[in-house]
Amino acid sequence: MPGPAPSLDHAIALHQAGQLDAAAAAYDAILAADPAAAVALQYRGVIALQQGDAAAARSFLEAALPLPPGDAGLLGNLG
Repeated sequence: MPGPAPSLDHAIALHQAGQLDAAAAAYDAILAADPAAAVALQYRGVIALQQGDAAAARSFLEAALPLPPGDAGLLGNLG
């Protein structure tokens, strides 16, 4: 049985430290537990952009769009 999902704060700390693979795995674990976690979806999309995967980034960011309506940061990340 898998353990609890990492905290969003932990995932963000990994991301800010440049540990993109570890942060992506942490966001993925959060999303496995809560597929509607808007912040995790957004930052997972940002990581996909940072790793050069525009299609995956768009998918993550578009999935987050209806969750926090009018989120300026999310809309900016989507372009």
